Amino acid sequence: MWSIARRVARDDGEADEVAQKAYLALFRYWSQGQLREPPSHLLYRVAKRGAIDLMRSRGRAIRLFAKLPRPAAVDDVSGPLDRALRKLRPEDAALVLMQAAGGFTYEELAEIEGKSVASIRSRLFRARRELAKRYDEEGGPW
Repeated sequence: MWSIARRVARDDGEADEVAQKAYLALFRYWSQGQLREPPSHLLYRVAKRGAIDLMRSRGRAIRLFAKLPRPAAVDDVSGPLDRALRKLRPEDAALVLMQAAGGFTYEELAEIEGKSVASIRSRLFRARRELAKRYDEEGGPW
């Protein structure tokens, strides 16, 4: 029964999952008194169906990932901006990056940080002002 699952599975882990589902189905039928055929027949049938389901789910996943938009190239922060960000307090730098690069709204940031919206606005204002000062110190072009 395991060899049926292993033929279609990518690795032993996937085959083990199919086999486990087969044994659980057998146990469920047996414990409810619904087992009307030899246990080996049920195990083989459930393993075969599990292997088919595995192949179908793999195909669905491939099609789903093919439809997902491709991520844009990662723009690493470097140069004077990177050095200026490193001089900020880590929590302030993270807040600025989440808002600027992550596109989070004040309300979303407040929920993430567990603070009020007014507190987030105030922290972002101070962090941006400090960032501008540090950026000038680093000789960054405006």
